[in-house]
Amino acid sequence: MISSIQFVWHNSTIRLRLIILLLLFVIFPLMIAVFMYGSSIQQMSKEEIVRSDRYTVQTQAFHIDKNIEDILLASNWIGLDSRIITNLLKDPPFSTYDFVVMNEEIISRLQEVKDYMLPGNGEITLIHLNGNVYSTSPGYSTSKFDQLSQTEWFRHALKLDGFYHWFSQDKSYLSVARVLKGDGGSKNLAVLLIQVEAGSLLVKNEEDNRDNRTISLIDNAGTILLSSNPSLIGNSYMPSIEKSIQDDDRDPQSYDLEKMNWKVMLEYDQNEFAENIADFKLKLFITLALLIVLFFLLISLHAVTITKPLRMLEAHFQRINRSNMVQRVKLSGPREVKSLLKHYNGMVIKLLDSLKRNEEESRKKEMARLQALQAQINPHFLFNTLNMIKWTAYMSEAPNVADMVSNLGKMLELSINRSGDFLTLKEELEHLELYIELQKMRFQENFQLEIEVPESMLDGRVPKLLLQPIVENAILHGFAKSNVARKVLIRAAYHRYGILIEVADNGIGISEEKIQEILSLEQSDENRRFSGIGLRNVHDRIQLYFGKTYGIEIESDLNKGTIIKVLIPYERNRGDEFEGTNR
Repeated sequence: MISSIQFVWHNSTIRLRLIILLLLFVIFPLMIAVFMYGSSIQQMSKEEIVRSDRYTVQTQAFHIDKNIEDILLASNWIGLDSRIITNLLKDPPFSTYDFVVMNEEIISRLQEVKDYMLPGNGEITLIHLNGNVYSTSPGYSTSKFDQLSQTEWFRHALKLDGFYHWFSQDKSYLSVARVLKGDGGSKNLAVLLIQVEAGSLLVKNEEDNRDNRTISLIDNAGTILLSSNPSLIGNSYMPSIEKSIQDDDRDPQSYDLEKMNWKVMLEYDQNEFAENIADFKLKLFITLALLIVLFFLLISLHAVTITKPLRMLEAHFQRINRSNMVQRVKLSGPREVKSLLKHYNGMVIKLLDSLKRNEEESRKKEMARLQALQAQINPHFLFNTLNMIKWTAYMSEAPNVADMVSNLGKMLELSINRSGDFLTLKEELEHLELYIELQKMRFQENFQLEIEVPESMLDGRVPKLLLQPIVENAILHGFAKSNVARKVLIRAAYHRYGILIEVADNGIGISEEKIQEILSLEQSDENRRFSGIGLRNVHDRIQLYFGKTYGIEIESDLNKGTIIKVLIPYERNRGDEFEGTNR
């Protein structure tokens, strides 16, 4: 069984693996957690709602209590206002002017209390028992006295003899009425009516409307004075829900206003609460199902972004395997895949460059081979001919010509007949001396060569034609326009990487631009040289044999001369094979 699972896993695609991991470590644990903790979540939700209800009731109770205190304070302020009481104590009849002045003064005082003391929108009406009515509302006037005096609340306020009578009028206002007394409290002067808009006494909160919640203010007689459901105002309070529905008990929340012996009550529809819990569970499962589908889609899309570039890379490898055709791929996918494709493209670039270089090198080698075949001359024929010319010159009494031919023959013999790429330093210096002898004949003895090389270095191995091209460079460039006695000094010393050979001349020096030209890959004066080898060729051959640590370096001062430094490893002569130890 385990081996079968391992086989399926190792042979599955990335997308299938991601889906399996998603199911095992995300989806299944999430479903188990939902089923295990569903009841706990429901209970926690109930407790959180109860805490929220308790806070809501307390907030509403504090707000109502504060507004009630403001209303009572306004009532007491009016009852103690001496100007109002003085006007109420005046006996009729009044002149028209006196009545107008008294009416304006009382209404003005009532308006000030309304503006600065009443909470929210409200009205204050003062009904004088002599028949006059003073009000901040245009709807009340003296003509309304008979109508107002017949109301139940008016008669009830008179019976209470100065105590407050709270009631709800047309379910839009919470009202309070009381009798104002004069002459030391022995005489009833008027009935004070204060009305406050019911909505301004409650805190506006959208959450209070969830689950059909109802907030009500109930007096000590059980009458609903205020309610967020206006249809309940004025009715006797009865619980609108049952106290127990199976296991979903939740008592209504209440808060007592001790000063007034009133109660603030919050009720809710418990059936709707249970329906909300069921609806929550359904939405939770639907959300979970949608998330699972979304996860599958995202995993599939993500897997495609990974596998598509990898498949493209696989197709390129197959194309290379079939037809040896190398191409770069487009960078796509996640960062890791892009990095892989980037390194593949880098490998392709290097491979293409390598193929191009190999093709170029093969072409050059083939051209060199053909040129060598075309220019090949039988060495024995060449040496015999030069020897015949030399003796002919001696017989013709031309010793200079004979010496030149003799030296040229020795140089050719060292260059052509000597097998391998290396000579001893001694042989290289001998070859150089022959070349110098030829140059002395050219410059009529106005040429001097000095060699300062330790005896212990003479058996060291050096590449063939190492020094001759350097000295030839001094003749072509250092002495080109110089009339001084030409002098070349060759000295050598041990170096931590091998031996350092310096070729110094007293020529005119070389500019930096000329040095770069001399070291360039292509030189226009190679046809003027004995070996056809430039300094760049010498530098490249040294690095080819020994590595990048070695090579040549040019130092030159105009009108003072030039020093060319050659650094090579020191290796004694051990036969034809070169075993470099300093690479």
